[in-house]
Amino acid sequence: MITLNIDLTTESEREHFDPDNMEYTIGTIEFDNFIDFNVYLMCEMNAGDQKVYILGYGGDEDGGDEDGIVFIDHLTCNILDNVSSHLRDVYEGSVEDFDMNVFLFAQDNYNDAYRLAIDLKETTGMLDFQIETDKPDPTVSNGGIKVTQLPN
Repeated sequence: MITLNIDLTTESEREHFDPDNMEYTIGTIEFDNFIDFNVYLMCEMNAGDQKVYILGYGGDEDGGDEDGIVFIDHLTCNILDNVSSHLRDVYEGSVEDFDMNVFLFAQDNYNDAYRLAIDLKETTGMLDFQIETDKPDPTVSNGGIKVTQLPN
């Protein structure tokens, strides 16, 4: 079973957000198979938005986070490709009845995304050179993020 913990509402879209009660904004959905999970993500993610997505999953056999992965990108095609390739291999390559927790969040910019990734205590898949350090809150729209691939 795949348990998806999802919150695609960014800070700028929230009104009166209470960080002490963040768990109430996170939806939890359970999927019995990978295909339903993948189709759901394709429907939920908007290729035209300016959000930065954080995808987290994995863990070692003892339930720790040593082998967990956090991937950050503003292109939905990259997030979905990561799910369709690497996450599928992890899920389908494990023992039968393998339970997996997956986290998908959205932020307004890479700074906030990195802070969340650090809170998840994982390394990120984003390369430093893709962020311009002279921008206070780099986003795709303000030119702070170098787009290295074609948009979806």
